[in-house]
Amino acid sequence: MTDSDEIPRKMPNVRRRIARVIAGLVAGLPLLAAGAPAVAAPPPAASATVASDPGPRASPLRRFAPAVWLAKGESFRPMSAHRFIKASRLRWSHDSGCFDDTVDATPSAGRMSGRHGRVYRHRGKSTWYHGCNHGGRFYKSTEWTPPRRGSVADENEGFFLDLPDGRHHGGGIGSPAYVQRVGGHGRTLLYWFAYGWNQATLGANHEGDWERIAVRRGSDGQPHKVTFWRHKGPCYLPWRRIQRYRGHPIVFSAKGTHASYARAGKHKVVLDNLPDWTDHTSRGKQWKTWQHLKRVKRQTWWGYGGAWGETGEIGATSGPGGPSPARPNPWSGIFTDERC
Repeated sequence: MTDSDEIPRKMPNVRRRIARVIAGLVAGLPLLAAGAPAVAAPPPAASATVASDPGPRASPLRRFAPAVWLAKGESFRPMSAHRFIKASRLRWSHDSGCFDDTVDATPSAGRMSGRHGRVYRHRGKSTWYHGCNHGGRFYKSTEWTPPRRGSVADENEGFFLDLPDGRHHGGGIGSPAYVQRVGGHGRTLLYWFAYGWNQATLGANHEGDWERIAVRRGSDGQPHKVTFWRHKGPCYLPWRRIQRYRGHPIVFSAKGTHASYARAGKHKVVLDNLPDWTDHTSRGKQWKTWQHLKRVKRQTWWGYGGAWGETGEIGATSGPGGPSPARPNPWSGIFTDERC
């Protein structure tokens, strides 16, 4: 399947119903010619209308996908990961005062992930006083290499997608969300949201932004808890405490930072070595993620281990890593015991 493949929806068989209605009308024509009273055709069955919301028999991946409230006045909206790649240059960030390199001005998602056989490779540089010559081993784009975000390539070096500033505002509520099964028997559902920019506070803004929540299900297949990722780290709430929209968990996305919260309002953020700020959540536009949901492991870019966004001076101003099998701790925080 390709990037455009979505979670299939179960749809009623409309054709047979339409055929029966037409057959009934044709059968009634001789009666009308003989002067028999006309019989009005029965109205189409209500089930012939395809509902925009999944029913109880839909896939759990869609049934428990979140209804995300973007904040009022949100400027940096969700965007497709595929469009992020298409608009970006794939680059390599160098440390020690050396200039960054452009690896591919029009990167291939399949080559980033290794799905097309070939994979991007690059090597670091020595310090500027040695002429910034390339040296050391080659690193692949399938390795965990987001600069200043835990890269295996000397921490501060690695692959990154450089998104033009004009694309920071993303697409909108028609953009896809991405789902991944994790945990025992794949019961827990991890939902990823991509954005082009994180607007927090001076010293914590960065290009590219991946946010997520997890719906934690029990052995009965029913949701028991939801994990929310905030800047202070993940926390959870029991399912009974979650606000819901037609059965979907409601998530409030903080304005600019896109941190996930269970309630609307103000949320104080206090982090080490960064200025304090307040996240604001409210009911702006609603993003019904199940309407454009995609399985993350079927995306052509699944396997890329570099950063989504340019490299800043520190980790907080550098693009983050995204969904990837190369993540050092892929389940980190999902099963947290810290309550929101």
